[in-house]
Amino acid sequence: MPLQPLRFIHVANALIDHQLRDLGALSKEARSIALNATVASFERIVEACLNHNVDFLLLTGGTFDERDHSLKARITLIDGFDTLDEAGIQVFVVPGPHDPASAWRALGELPANVTVFDPTEDELTAIMRDDTVIATLESCAQSGNGQSTQGASTHGTRVTPLRVGVIAPSVSTSATRHTVENWLNIFGVDYLAVGAEYGRLSANRGSKVGHGPGPAVPQSKRNVGPHGCSLVTVDEQGRLGHEFLCTSTIRRERCELQLRQDTSWDELIRDMRDWLNGLDQLESRPLLIVDWTLKGLGTLHDSLGERESQQELFELLAADTIFSSSQLVAHRLELATPLPEPEINTEETLLETSSSNRRETEATRPAARSLVGKGFFMRLDESHAIVKTVLEQNQKKVGTREAPWLEKLEALATRVDEESIAAKAKKLGVNWFVRIDPAND
Repeated sequence: MPLQPLRFIHVANALIDHQLRDLGALSKEARSIALNATVASFERIVEACLNHNVDFLLLTGGTFDERDHSLKARITLIDGFDTLDEAGIQVFVVPGPHDPASAWRALGELPANVTVFDPTEDELTAIMRDDTVIATLESCAQSGNGQSTQGASTHGTRVTPLRVGVIAPSVSTSATRHTVENWLNIFGVDYLAVGAEYGRLSANRGSKVGHGPGPAVPQSKRNVGPHGCSLVTVDEQGRLGHEFLCTSTIRRERCELQLRQDTSWDELIRDMRDWLNGLDQLESRPLLIVDWTLKGLGTLHDSLGERESQQELFELLAADTIFSSSQLVAHRLELATPLPEPEINTEETLLETSSSNRRETEATRPAARSLVGKGFFMRLDESHAIVKTVLEQNQKKVGTREAPWLEKLEALATRVDEESIAAKAKKLGVNWFVRIDPAND
């Protein structure tokens, strides 16, 4: 029997009226947009529910942060819920680490269309349309050994109504695609709602879908690109699909460019302009914040250390880009210089000091040392994926099932700045390996 056709919007980490991080200096108008971004985003989500005529709205954790004690967040929520209630649209709320069930209860009586579903306590809940069950909402809890507490799923034909599973947001914030694929093998649901906090996440197992829409608004400079929610659809044949809806009024981006010794002013502006013009889905984003990193050496690089030069650069950049007059762009500039490369005397050793050289060196520089770390710097230059490489080596040795902690480390690795680690390793390497006391050989 085919599933009932339906559609719903899935939202994670709306964090209504929560202060965004890493904003820095902004114009008065830009700061006003940034401060209201999470409220405006939720209002756009409610509008999207109406425009797409959805059956329900699913909020999987982080709808607000109880530590903010925000009256504005409560008013925004209730107004949005009332609007959806008038349109006959249901709302299913899954509490999360920032908005636990106790915080939702503290809001008082919610509109009749709102159901708070606590995956740690609540049992299967029916989602109705005209006295017909079109979907069910259930908890996909896990026991300590990583197995389903409700029994493993077979890979048979999907049944009606649609089964929507929820992983507790306190667990799914650290989920990776590999983790979600494993969950799809374990749990007998059609759509697994993941409250992934750090980015959009999707996985498939046959006809089953696991999906996290990512933060509704970029909360920090690490959250780049378009942000919003997901429109999930089920057609008459029971096929599941999801579509990204950009509802955030603010967008953040990072760009790194390399400057040569002879890079000209015009070349830099051209490269920056081309990169900006290559961004998509900017039409409805009133505010764009771009963090630029310019690496290299030379006269141009040095001149951009002056505030007046930076201001002139961004004024020229704004003269011929795709942005409309109603869009604001805030630029941040960071200058980076390459670390000095260590001397390599031969292919066999990076540096070797003879006894006579050692005596001369020790006379002018006590505790002189010679380099023994063969290939260290060359290996760093080949790849910055240090953390990923270590994790892959450990996974081959012990396997994921024998070491479930590797999945948590894998999730943390996605938020690690590999280039910074490599740069730090080079800096330490110069001190650790370049001069090893030959007296200890």
